[in-house]
Amino acid sequence: MRRWIPWSTATARRPEGLFEPGVDAHPVSVAREITRILALPLGEKPFRSVIDFTRSNVEEVNAVNRASAADFLTRMGMGELLRLKR
Repeated sequence: MRRWIPWSTATARRPEGLFEPGVDAHPVSVAREITRILALPLGEKPFRSVIDFTRSNVEEVNAVNRASAADFLTRMGMGELLRLKR
C-alpha cells in the first residue's frame, strides 16, 4: 500500500526550488512596488503589477488576460471601459 504525504507537508519542503539561487524574495519588495505605484501620476499607474520571484510567467498570463478582456469588452460595445476618463 502506498502512503501519501499530506500536500501541506510535501510543499513545505520545496519552496527553495521556486527561486533562482541568490534571489532575495523578501516581502518588502511588495511594499516598495506599492510605494512606487502610488508615486506615479494619474494616468500612468498600471492596472496590475506583479512581484514574481518564482519565474512562473505571470506577466505572460496577464498579457493574455488583458487581450482577452479587451476583445470581450469591445465586442460587447463597452470598449470605453478600457480607457481612463479624466
